[in-house]
Amino acid sequence: MRLGLLSTCFVLALAATPARADTLYRVLGDRWTPADERGYGEFLAAIGTSGCRTVDACLKGAVNPFRASDPPGVTFRADCADLPYYLRFYYAWKRGLPFSYVSQVSPRGRARDIRYSAGGNQVSARRDLASGMDALSVLNHLRDYISSATYRMDPELEGQDFYSPALNAKGIRPGTTIYDPNGHLALVYRVERDGRIHNIDAHPDNSLTRGYYDLR
Repeated sequence: MRLGLLSTCFVLALAATPARADTLYRVLGDRWTPADERGYGEFLAAIGTSGCRTVDACLKGAVNPFRASDPPGVTFRADCADLPYYLRFYYAWKRGLPFSYVSQVSPRGRARDIRYSAGGNQVSARRDLASGMDALSVLNHLRDYISSATYRMDPELEGQDFYSPALNAKGIRPGTTIYDPNGHLALVYRVERDGRIHNIDAHPDNSLTRGYYDLR
């Protein structure tokens, strides 16, 4: 199976749109620091090792240190393509970090289905999230606008959210996204010393499963 390994580099957002106080997204800085990236990796590692079986259960479980700040009655849902964006924005919301993402792609050449375009895709639009937006609305928007087509891009193209990491222990880390050109996505949550890579992936029924890659 041919896989693409991608690392995230989401950036900037400012301005304001009123929202309910309990779901307010407040941007408190202009970038993610190395400490923020480590914290996000630890957040994913806790989810991955917890054994939770749905996205909703993972974010409502004891492994999520932010669960008490979520409004009552909320349900968290994501499929495989949504999951990398969904969890990263959730963490950005809780930590006051900026977030920007590719909100629309178009095929490079003709394609019947841009999830499987022969020439890959290109960025058609980005969305920089404004401080003061309603975070739950953003999570819903990500579910509607992110698909595996979002990842089907040459890593050399400018304006996208990912880059190709080095294939070593420093390059592949919790938060690295695994893209299968057949149309599936997974998130790395742990890399062992022997090189085994553990990942989580979500499905349309909101279930969460785990897998790994090694030399066999």
